[in-house]
Amino acid sequence: MATVAKGLLTGTYEHTQGSASNVWTITHNLGTEAPVVDIILDTPDPDQVMIPYDVVVTDANTVTVTLEDPTGSPAGRTGRALVA
Repeated sequence: MATVAKGLLTGTYEHTQGSASNVWTITHNLGTEAPVVDIILDTPDPDQVMIPYDVVVTDANTVTVTLEDPTGSPAGRTGRALVA
């Protein structure tokens, strides 16, 4: 885990999106309203990072991420979100 500033990073959470969707609701339970969200598509080599279209902080424990294209396992690829 990278340290951004003392006390700023409260932990990490990895979300796996099991079905293809362009809107992911992620309950991370990190207690922060300033999360950092990375979207990663699992591919054989290398994993691809996707820039979200929109990230909305619903509350201190939940974010809603909107992607331009649906991603997930039906296409043979899984999508993950890393929240810190």
